[in-house]
Amino acid sequence: MISKRITFFGQAAVIACDGCCAKAWGINGRPKTMLSEDPDDYVYVGDHALGEAPPPGETVGQSEGVDFKPSATSLTEGEDMNRWCARECERRVMVKPNEAPRLRDLEHPAANKHPRYDVPTREMSLLRMENDTESELMRRMFAAAQRGTWGSR
Repeated sequence: MISKRITFFGQAAVIACDGCCAKAWGINGRPKTMLSEDPDDYVYVGDHALGEAPPPGETVGQSEGVDFKPSATSLTEGEDMNRWCARECERRVMVKPNEAPRLRDLEHPAANKHPRYDVPTREMSLLRMENDTESELMRRMFAAAQRGTWGSR
């Protein structure tokens, strides 16, 4: 994990990430599966199902001010993080300076809006069929949650 202390809208903060810029699509560009008609109700597609993200200057959120995605490969130094990282990158977290950052698991992403759709590992393994795509799995999970059978034994 790399991190950098910043000032964000006048407040001290720390941004942290895994440095995997090759997998950073940006919050507006990363492929996602919609869980309902609500535009904020989605889950990102996991890293394992995606190829490499577009290089700097070619992401959907191309720049923040004059800053582009900092690298097409991995970052190893927090000082290389910039405004694109703070405002656009889906891999980063932002915390208060005295808090410990906890990175998202983008290999197995959580639902954006409804944590009740997040799947414990044991239940995920019970649901996953050999030929399931991630989007089909999410559709089945959503349907089970709507029926009220999600997590029942």
